[in-house]
Amino acid sequence: MLGRSATSLGRADLLNAAGYLQFLGAFSLLLLTLRMVEKSSQKRKSRVQRLGSGDYW
Repeated sequence: MLGRSATSLGRADLLNAAGYLQFLGAFSLLLLTLRMVEKSSQKRKSRVQRLGSGDYW
């Protein structure tokens, strides 16, 4: 009886941990894409500013 409840609890914990890890991975991927988009937009802005000032380097 006790062993059965322990195994079912362990299985539920494993499923919970797997779901949490999946959520964490998706969240970090979302943050990474947002950061990459932000960096590219910043590069574009700085390039436009440099071209506008006449300094290409």
